Amino acid sequence: MLRRLGYRVGFLFDHRHDRLLPRRPLRTSRLRVNSTTSRDRFDTILSGLHPALHRLRGGA
Repeated sequence: MLRRLGYRVGFLFDHRHDRLLPRRPLRTSRLRVNSTTSRDRFDTILSGLHPALHRLRGGA
């Protein structure tokens, strides 16, 4: 649907590392943090472990 609407890039909120140029540009993963993110959480997100830990804790 996004492609039909003229979008060339779409972003996911999934904290997954991806290639510099993703294979599917409408499903570009992104890492999201802000100024209140704890150092431990920041390190976990940056390491790529956040999605796995989130699932282990019962997250969606």
